[in-house]
Order: sequence, then structure tokens, then C-alpha cells
Amino acid sequence: MSAPLLEVRGDRTIERVRTIAGAYLFRGDDVFKCLRELSVGQKCRVALAWMALQGVNTLILDEPTNHLDIQSQEELQSVLVQFDGTILFVTH
Repeated sequence: MSAPLLEVRGDRTIERVRTIAGAYLFRGDDVFKCLRELSVGQKCRVALAWMALQGVNTLILDEPTNHLDIQSQEELQSVLVQFDGTILFVTH
């Protein structure tokens, strides 16, 4: 069995989880999908959401836009501009 996109636990209410998922472009029933059902781009957005929830202050991004559509790339850019930590961006 695959894990759900985001879990409701601790201080994360269903409303909070849906707000977080919505910020990463997951809408409607998409928030209930299992990870194995997601595209590569969607999995990348889940990874970014997970890191944001962990409170990390360093991001290492290796070719982060390779598998993202234009809308996801633009969303990534806006999120990275707001990030207060260090970003190591690797391209080839």
C-alpha cells in the first residue's frame, strides 16, 4: 500500500492539509491520491511540500525543472523566492 499525499496527524487538521496541498496545486480529490498514482512532477511538488513542513533551511535542487510543466515551474519559482534558507541549484 502506498502512502497518502499528505497525512492528517498531530496539529494538521484536514483543512490545514488541504490548504497545504492547494498551495502546491493539488485540487479536489487529488489530495486523497496515493503517491504511486502521481506523475513525476506531482511527486516533486509533494517532496517540496514535505520539506516545507519539516522546516528545513537548505534546499539542494538537482535539475528541479526537468519534469515540471510551465505552471509548476512558475509555482516553484515563486516558492523559491519566498524561501529564507540556502538554495543549491544544480544544472548540467
